[in-house]
Amino acid sequence: MKGHIPQWYRKTVNAPAFIVYPILVNNVCLGLFYADQEEKGAPIPENQLDYMNILRNQILIAIKNGR
Repeated sequence: MKGHIPQWYRKTVNAPAFIVYPILVNNVCLGLFYADQEEKGAPIPENQLDYMNILRNQILIAIKNGR
């Protein structure tokens, strides 16, 4: 995985654990959620990942209804 992380990220942030949730509409990335932490391990506890999905889905619904 480390080879896929951009050099600029490793130089400026270099968080040992992070997660990126893209906001895609019609295969176009409109934004993303990003979370990191200073220790190794999951940046969002597994039991809270469903909340991230719900939040992302609510944003997608709002974007699609706003057209």
